[in-house]
Amino acid sequence: ITVPFMGDQTFWGNRLVSLGVGTKPITQQDLTEDKLANAIATVVRDRAFAKRARDLSQQIKAEDGVGNAVKAIKQRT
Repeated sequence: ITVPFMGDQTFWGNRLVSLGVGTKPITQQDLTEDKLANAIATVVRDRAFAKRARDLSQQIKAEDGVGNAVKAIKQRT
């Protein structure tokens, strides 16, 4: 659940939605107790969120993030 308040947080909140692991970002001006409570209830009750988050976690763990970053930097220098 994201409540973006600056910078690229809206982008990353939408990225979570596209990956199926987050709810639509709630803007600060639209934030209410009910909207936040509903978002929390959605991610807690819908087991698909948890499954997709576990699957994504395994994908991230399998990546060589540092190695890939080093390769990308070396290719640009």
